[in-house]
Amino acid sequence: MNSSTTLSHPAEPLARPAPEPVILVLADISGYTRYMTANATSLAHSQLIITELFTAILREVELPLAVAEVEGDAVFLYGRKQFCPMPTDEARRVIGARLARFLDIFAAKVLELSQGNHCTCGACTHLPQLKLKVLVHSGEALFYELAGFRKLSGVDVILAHRLLKNSVPHKHYLMLTEAARADVELPAHLEASEGVESYEDIGEIRTHIFLPRGARPPEAAARPRTTWRDRARWQAGLWWTPLVERLRRLRGGTRELKVAA
Repeated sequence: MNSSTTLSHPAEPLARPAPEPVILVLADISGYTRYMTANATSLAHSQLIITELFTAILREVELPLAVAEVEGDAVFLYGRKQFCPMPTDEARRVIGARLARFLDIFAAKVLELSQGNHCTCGACTHLPQLKLKVLVHSGEALFYELAGFRKLSGVDVILAHRLLKNSVPHKHYLMLTEAARADVELPAHLEASEGVESYEDIGEIRTHIFLPRGARPPEAAARPRTTWRDRARWQAGLWWTPLVERLRRLRGGTRELKVAA
């Protein structure tokens, strides 16, 4: 991000139909597919937990980043570099702090949902296995509208999504491409290493991988923005949602018996 480029507010009108410089971020829940399929019998709790984790991340999103969409197991964010609400150096620090906080907040939220949860279903007992990987790339994207939704397209958007499949052996980490490294100033508590990924039709991509230090436990690193209403809603959903589902199935079975009679 050079001194002449900045990141935009999502309410800015679409620019001319041409690619523009952007920073792209994907916050992806590691182990999501296995978690959902392995706990299919407790789907109500699985989805409730995933919703709580996504909500914790979305609450941390602020300018100069904006939400593009939620893609199943990932939150897709972007920053437009043409309309900046802050100086470039400040934007680099703000983005870096947000990215690091995503990791901390996710881990803290998993811990919060696990503590005091006495449910023994598969979804609740396997909750601590969920981790977060945050992938960041800088490049160009074309903005367009489809059915009233703002969408992004381009080779760099494809590459950002390709990064979801990589060779990093860890489950909870932050990865920046070489292109994104200049756009982000990360906090010093992250441990860094370098890597290389290779993708068909794209080639080799140099990366920087950052891990939270092990000496920094989740409860000390960050606290989610949770109110007593959030906790009450979580507990109510934990027990009320499955009960409603059982009653619905029971009523459905009763109707079938009446029809058969």
